[in-house]
Amino acid sequence: MEVSLTHASILFQSIIIFIIGFFFLTGWIITKRDILKYWTVAWSSDLLALTSVLMVVGKHEGTPYTRMLYTFYSFFKLAFIYFILLGFFQFIKGYSTKRIQRTTQIILLVAFATVVFMFFRATSVHIQATVFLTVGLLATLGAIFGLKEWLGGGTPASLILSLVLLLYGAVFLHHGIVLLPYFVGLKISGVMSRISFYDAGFELILGISFLTVVFLRTLSQLENTVKELEISRAKLRHLVDIDPLTGLYNRRKLRSFINTLKEKKGVIVFIDIDNFKKINDRWGHTAGDRCLRRISELLLSSFRKEDGIFRYGGDEFLVITGGPLEAVKGRVKRLKAELSKASSHHIPLSISVGISVFSEKTPFYEAFKKADRLMYEDKSKNLS
Repeated sequence: MEVSLTHASILFQSIIIFIIGFFFLTGWIITKRDILKYWTVAWSSDLLALTSVLMVVGKHEGTPYTRMLYTFYSFFKLAFIYFILLGFFQFIKGYSTKRIQRTTQIILLVAFATVVFMFFRATSVHIQATVFLTVGLLATLGAIFGLKEWLGGGTPASLILSLVLLLYGAVFLHHGIVLLPYFVGLKISGVMSRISFYDAGFELILGISFLTVVFLRTLSQLENTVKELEISRAKLRHLVDIDPLTGLYNRRKLRSFINTLKEKKGVIVFIDIDNFKKINDRWGHTAGDRCLRRISELLLSSFRKEDGIFRYGGDEFLVITGGPLEAVKGRVKRLKAELSKASSHHIPLSISVGISVFSEKTPFYEAFKKADRLMYEDKSKNLS
């Protein structure tokens, strides 16, 4: 009866571990994340450890065969906690620190060396007690490290994993302590024949917790990636819509700006620099560029931030503003006066301007054509 119960409990635990390991393996294959790789190896090692124990259930104690299998069990179980901790440290720190790795490796080597030393003298209970205490100690120390990191500003996920790992460590320390009386010739509790049922439950909690936090972190990272892509896309769109010389909107931006207008009425101002080709020919293109930048700066200071100010073509500018019409005409008049001033830094400029109003009765593109026509009429007067 006792052998059947032990066999059933180990088999049940093996099935649970196989399912958990399958999910970690699938996640690793899909995402290629190192954390999932470590935990896939961990659960695979745990499954091999249980397989070793399952093969000795009901067999005669003390034979080379059973000792060898228990040695395999100890190796794979210690490998399990090692890779669990590697993934855990990487999760909460983003990397596995060398000092932590070295400490973990030393404890594991001492534990395994103890098992090998006991190979010819110890029973399976001695080996199990050593493994239980080592796993419990390492899990507890890892959990304490995780809690320390959480107190230093870690995430809630780090707290959850640390608490689950602390619980797991406490369970294995309990197992090891329960077996200690055996070292002095006392009997051990009969509950140890069915501990795999309890272990299966705790490892299920451990596995689900690890899978959940990895899933949530991956989901969060995907959301952040999408946000970053949206920001990059907006920046790129902004760069595409901006004239690099003047910093104003370019012609490409016009359609989308019109579509975003809250009110379908306003004033269009079409501006063209008079004799701009002569400026380039006489003073050079650098001087011409300075003129374009000067007009852009004056337009930005003359109109509101929410108005649309465009460099429509080579020396053509377009302003779309909410009005009113008389106020716009006043701004344009002051703009002309400012541009006509000469200084040691600026060439006096003359501009031709066409102004028209668009509304629900007068569509934008009809008003646009009118402003363009009026601008050319003004240019004809200026150049005549």
